[in-house]
Amino acid sequence: VTSMTVSAWKSNLSGTVTVQLIETAQTGETSLEKVSEQALDILKDFHGIKSAILLTEDQTMDLISVWLGTTVPEGVPVPVVIDVELEAGATVTAEELQNRLSGLKAEILVDDHQVWLKRLIKFISAFELAAILAIVLIAGAGVAILILTTKAGMAIHDDTVALLHHIGAKDFFIARQFAGKIFAASFVGGLVGLGLALIVLLAVAVTAVNLEVGFKPVFDFEAAHYLALLSVPFVVALFAVIISIWTVLRTLSKML
Repeated sequence: VTSMTVSAWKSNLSGTVTVQLIETAQTGETSLEKVSEQALDILKDFHGIKSAILLTEDQTMDLISVWLGTTVPEGVPVPVVIDVELEAGATVTAEELQNRLSGLKAEILVDDHQVWLKRLIKFISAFELAAILAIVLIAGAGVAILILTTKAGMAIHDDTVALLHHIGAKDFFIARQFAGKIFAASFVGGLVGLGLALIVLLAVAVTAVNLEVGFKPVFDFEAAHYLALLSVPFVVALFAVIISIWTVLRTLSKML
């Protein structure tokens, strides 16, 4: 989910630049509307820019309302916003546009979204790494518990194991007896874990739909993702069987 979210955010913001024009004392008798028209003319003639669209007041207020609410506090200037789309492969930088528009009689803020987007992606990547480490720790604890459980089962049935071995039963045959029970228990545990995971994903997806923000988690699952989720109980059970058989064979080699 985090990988899909980061990819979607990068795709949505790549090749776009936002220009804000804020009225200052330099604006003087020149209205901000005229300054914005001058900015549009400059941007449309700038090499590498595909389009430059002046946002309406309602569109600007929709953007501001995410941060300040529906009512702008008194004394906070409402900027004129221009949405700039770059041509494919264009290498136009925010600094270049800032310098080109610096002659206008208004405060110019050019944002290519890269600074804060990189910080946000860095945070999400750190979160993803922490999640992976947590999964590794949980898997390690599961392996340890599985080994101890298998050894405890062998200790309980020590006489039966010894008898089977003495009458000619192969070590692998004995190991399979433990593996069968381990497979069933692990498969049920995998199903329970999968169910809980799906409930969490569903809760996050429903919450994300109701979020009134521009950037939301992306749940663009494909068939391969669903197959991977459905295979979790089988993979867990198979892994548990391998560990249990290895534990039994190793223990038998030391006991007998």
